[in-house]
Amino acid sequence: MPGAARESAPESASAALDRDKLFTARLHAARVRPYLATALFALHVVASRRVPTMGVDRYWRCYVSPGFVDRTPVEELAGVWVHEVSHLLRDHHGRSDRVAKERGLHGRGERLRMNIAADFEINDDVYGDGLARPEDVVEPGD
Repeated sequence: MPGAARESAPESASAALDRDKLFTARLHAARVRPYLATALFALHVVASRRVPTMGVDRYWRCYVSPGFVDRTPVEELAGVWVHEVSHLLRDHHGRSDRVAKERGLHGRGERLRMNIAADFEINDDVYGDGLARPEDVVEPGD
């Protein structure tokens, strides 16, 4: 796991990421899931219009849509922080790579299905006890 989090430079005024709100949500996540604090604060935030919400890569970068932060309550953002760091702690990138190699799954559709399966695996136990469940969360059985 990488060392202390480093944050990217501020964006242009027209697409500014509300870092205060985002980091308030991260602090809330760390307070309700203190055993995840080190991992939460190790993530390197990267503002991006290429993601609709938030997402992580295997290198502990957390890509964040400024618009998503603007329209999402802090309590729900806290849950998204925990969801995203859970992908890393559960090695979903590595597991996905292994399954893809073993089964010859290389298309974008196959990767999307694996990501949705990983989301199901996280979402069935991550919310509650201080973390609000966003309205559009996918769960097993949906």
